[in-house]
Amino acid sequence: MNSNWCLFTSYDDNFKRVSSFAIPAMKKYAAKHCMDFDEHVNFQCGRPVSWSKIYLALDKFALGYEYIFWVDADAVFCRFDEDIRSLITSDADIYYALENIGQDRSRLNAGVWVMRNTHDTLKFLHRIISLDRYTNHKWWEQAAIIEALGLRSMFDNDDHGIDAPTEFMKKVAWLPNRWNSFAGMDYNPTANIRHFIALDNNGKEIAMRIDALISRLEPERSSMAEEEFLQITKLLWKSCIRKVHVHQRMYAPRTLQNISRFFRGRPLSVLAK
Repeated sequence: MNSNWCLFTSYDDNFKRVSSFAIPAMKKYAAKHCMDFDEHVNFQCGRPVSWSKIYLALDKFALGYEYIFWVDADAVFCRFDEDIRSLITSDADIYYALENIGQDRSRLNAGVWVMRNTHDTLKFLHRIISLDRYTNHKWWEQAAIIEALGLRSMFDNDDHGIDAPTEFMKKVAWLPNRWNSFAGMDYNPTANIRHFIALDNNGKEIAMRIDALISRLEPERSSMAEEEFLQITKLLWKSCIRKVHVHQRMYAPRTLQNISRFFRGRPLSVLAK
């Protein structure tokens, strides 16, 4: 341990290509803000891989870290100047971000979070693990987290219910959307982390390749570049990426080569036309 903070992530072999877009940026952020960084590949917890973050959180606290900072392996840092420590207060030990799901509703998303090493936090993590009926839920551990906090209005369909906040909610604070912004969906042009959710692995890779291409064209990612990325993803989310999801085919290489050739040597603003 070189720091009392650890930024970490986990994925399996099926996610290696997707994670290859995210890991370098995580390492860069951790180095810039003097945090330790760990990536765990094929970590075995006896449950689907998404659950690994809960078991790894307990492992990190056992090592003595005061704070742990989890980022999903399909979430990419796109800005590095803001230190997430600036959001930490003495009143909260657990920090999640909300996703906008429409109709004035929002839902906890477990793709980016921070936790402080306290008795209450450890109790919370063990409570999540105890909710094993959510082991194979479509949201995996995220469903168990929502249940542990008593936020049943965030569920869909048969699981939906009236909120009855538990004791753990007293220690929860919400991160600003810029720390977990959803590419092509709940988009934030000032995002620190862009999360590529709701796609199969091929779709994630296409969107992440486009994101990387925009960054190469304009490394500083001005507000104009961010707006142009939004316009591209809005178009491709409904066409190329949807086709990948439905037909399980990879369209990315040829599509991106054509985009790259077309824009080589041109101002990025042409993308908005």
